[in-house]
Amino acid sequence: MFAPRWIAVVDLEAVPDSLVAPVRPGEPACRFLAARILVRLNGAPLGLIEVPLIDGVVTGDRLAAAIDRDIWPSRTTGTPSAAADPLPSVGPDPGDFPRVAVVVGTCERPDLLARCLASLCALDYPAFDVTIVDNAATTDRTRQVVYDCRDPRVRYIDTPRRGVSAARNLGLAETTAEFIAFTDDDVVVDAGWLRGLVRGFGRRADVAVVTGLVLPLELETAAQAMFERRVSWGSGLDARLYAIDAPPADDPIFPYSCGVVGAGASMAVRRSAMDVLGGFDVALGPGSPSRAAEDIDLFFRALTAGYAIAYEPTSLAWHRHRRDVAGLEEQLGGYGTGLAAFGCKQLLSPRSAYALTRRLPRLVRHLRAGNRRVSLAGEGLGDAGRLPRSVRTRERIGMASGPWTYLRGRRQADVGDPGRR
Repeated sequence: MFAPRWIAVVDLEAVPDSLVAPVRPGEPACRFLAARILVRLNGAPLGLIEVPLIDGVVTGDRLAAAIDRDIWPSRTTGTPSAAADPLPSVGPDPGDFPRVAVVVGTCERPDLLARCLASLCALDYPAFDVTIVDNAATTDRTRQVVYDCRDPRVRYIDTPRRGVSAARNLGLAETTAEFIAFTDDDVVVDAGWLRGLVRGFGRRADVAVVTGLVLPLELETAAQAMFERRVSWGSGLDARLYAIDAPPADDPIFPYSCGVVGAGASMAVRRSAMDVLGGFDVALGPGSPSRAAEDIDLFFRALTAGYAIAYEPTSLAWHRHRRDVAGLEEQLGGYGTGLAAFGCKQLLSPRSAYALTRRLPRLVRHLRAGNRRVSLAGEGLGDAGRLPRSVRTRERIGMASGPWTYLRGRRQADVGDPGRR
């Protein structure tokens, strides 16, 4: 039986006397059996711990004991200094506050957007603006959410063209900022989200993309826990750099495993690099026939073009996973379609097809070994059980259809030569 977990954050600079989990409307008592707590020091995540709830409460003493038991022994030095940045910094610093444009693509999900927008307006970053791009709107509900926000930093634009890639490209075209951050309407961001993303651009002069740590907003259902175990978002607590000239030693199929660098739900790009890369491929991503993979396609193109990607776990966001098995089928089926569509795109490009063919033996061995990274928050969720057969079948069907959906998306979008994008 799956035990619902409540997600919380504790900063060691201000440890609370107790943590009290919420009681859901209409329920007589707290439904959560444990708290999953991200422990941070000076904004840097130290670890994710799980503490049982007693009548919906974690006392200060039990919280302190769990931190002493589970956090410090797992750090390299066992002291708070382990949270210090291990990577050098060059270029922009979050203390300089370069202006950042935030772009959110959305399509008829006003309730989710309202929560996302509230978190963006609460950012502690002083120099940013937000553009909400409404995809193929059939109602004025999204426009109303932006109007109700009444924040002068937020503006609304709409486009008849469907797809998150088209929305992000329009957002890029509508701003002159050098740094552009992207998130989705089903995401809630931490107050320090933008500071962390900006810090990533200072890791190396050639950083084109920065990704952040994405944790689940909820772990209330078995389907949400299954998703977290299946998808490797939020796989680490330490800042990392990814580049072709410095491939990760623990990844034999890099850069074809570029999904490990992060997710489009929390990322930022450098405009000058995007001008070279050509923006997002509109034949990929939600709203296109391919349904996903616009982010890993961008990561792959950035890496193979000679740019670096920085992963910054001090940039924290929470994603709301689908709550039921039907939603899980839909989401993972879409990811399967997108992954196969991305593979089809590589095979259609002579340059990437040659490189992919050379790595094929390693890719086959990797897949046969069943190697799959479990996300940081996915550890210890075995009580959720295995993925239902219907979900696994939907994934396989999605992968089988991926090449055809990419070709259809290219025709619809008139993308042209896939090697250009």
